[in-house]
Amino acid sequence: MLLQSLYQVKGHSGYAGCDKCLQPGVYAHHRMTFPEVGAADRTDHIAVSPLLETGIGMVSQFPHHYMPLVCLGVDLLFGSSGPLRCRRLGLDMQEISQKLVSLKTFVPVEFARKPRSLAERLRWKATELRQFLLYIGLLVLRAVLPEEIYNNFMLLSVAISILANPRLCSALNGFAKMLLVSFVEHFSKLYGPELVVYNIHGLIHLSDDVNIHGHLDVISGFPFENYLCTYKK
Repeated sequence: MLLQSLYQVKGHSGYAGCDKCLQPGVYAHHRMTFPEVGAADRTDHIAVSPLLETGIGMVSQFPHHYMPLVCLGVDLLFGSSGPLRCRRLGLDMQEISQKLVSLKTFVPVEFARKPRSLAERLRWKATELRQFLLYIGLLVLRAVLPEEIYNNFMLLSVAISILANPRLCSALNGFAKMLLVSFVEHFSKLYGPELVVYNIHGLIHLSDDVNIHGHLDVISGFPFENYLCTYKK
């Protein structure tokens, strides 16, 4: 709330809640949705924020953080939640879990955690969700999920892989943006426009933040997460 007060933006659940574009928002099924993908961008000029005196760009200098936006925010891709028409059978979830567990011995030490069963999904850390999205999800979901749901997952996985790569994030930035826009449009058709909430909509702006600030790990809060224990003490 303090940041919103300084930044002079509405919350993500409010009308015109997107801090990157001028989409008005649509209230549907008890949630605020942002179904458009082509709304005009906001400018850096916000009239009354006290931060204006610092010269900080009030839109361009506040990038989205992909840990809550992507890793924690896009949860329907596991097939265990969301509309009933998109949920997977228990046998499918069991097969995915078995594949995850079977990969434990093949995961190198560079990864902080070994894959865990979907039965523990609600206790997965953001690093595990990132690992699933970028590295192992494309293996364990293939031939289990329906093709259209798997392809939707791959749109997001490839786009985020590009934007997280220091070399490719600039060279293929436009391609990554096209993939993310396609993901949101396809997501809306699969799961329903009533689920295109702030987290899903915000993906279409992620490549623009990377274009300004650099690859995703430059604007990531993952390093701070490692010090939460220190902060608490």
